[in-house]
Amino acid sequence: MTRVVQKESDQIVKALKEKGHAVEYIILPDEGRGFSKKQNEIKVYRKTLDFFDRFIQ
Repeated sequence: MTRVVQKESDQIVKALKEKGHAVEYIILPDEGRGFSKKQNEIKVYRKTLDFFDRFIQ
């Protein structure tokens, strides 16, 4: 899975917010370019599933 440099993600989030879009932005400061901690992996996948439940029918 490809990861984006946080500075680039910050720019995307800022641009979306400036256009009035709601953004949930998750930063895992104790992770690198992948998951090393199972609790972080579970958190991200739960958030992904929540997103699908809300917006995909």
